[in-house]
Amino acid sequence: MIPRIINRLNQIEDWEYLLPAKEREELERVERIFPFRSNEYYLSLINWEDREDPIRRIVIPNPNELELSGRLDPSSEKSYTRLPGLQHKYHQTTLILFSDVCAGICRFCFRKRLFLLNEREVAVDLDACLAYIRAHPEITDVLLSGGDPLMLPTPALEHAIGRIREIEHVRIIRIGSKVPAYYPQRILEDPELLDLIQRYSTAEGRIYVMTQFNHPRELTSVAKKAIDEL
Repeated sequence: MIPRIINRLNQIEDWEYLLPAKEREELERVERIFPFRSNEYYLSLINWEDREDPIRRIVIPNPNELELSGRLDPSSEKSYTRLPGLQHKYHQTTLILFSDVCAGICRFCFRKRLFLLNEREVAVDLDACLAYIRAHPEITDVLLSGGDPLMLPTPALEHAIGRIREIEHVRIIRIGSKVPAYYPQRILEDPELLDLIQRYSTAEGRIYVMTQFNHPRELTSVAKKAIDEL
């Protein structure tokens, strides 16, 4: 069963029961600056009686986020951006920001700017990105990131992967995703996604899913099944 996506704190059922009114107002103030996104499955992993619950700290807004120190681009990604949505920092690797949507927004995200600013940083011109990769034969590794590429419709993902696979010097395609932790049903309920990976991951050119688990409790039976399927 696909869990319902929740885009605002006030969409969480029994929110008034889970959090006192004062705390709820405080968190909604954070949400106005740094958006919230999750789903019923992931929120069910939280022990709501524990204010320091690690799953809660990963996904529920925190007043400390309003202490606006540091930088919105802590990894200086702008310095390595060659085209809108394409970064070339390491000699053999290029990174494409393929999506600005995630299954859940991590409160520690180092790309929070993607959810804040009006100017989109994702790749809006796939043809231009592919032309850049073709022109740089040293690139053997393409990393699709975002946002989360696995939140895109499978046909859109296949369109991009199929065209990248046509570039002879690209040996590896990586997909950076927290979907196996946040939203494993996305994988289990879409056989076309698994078929896509099977067809385009070959001995000559692999596809790797680079996934992210931050706490053992995220490794539920459903998440482990999704990983097994991948």
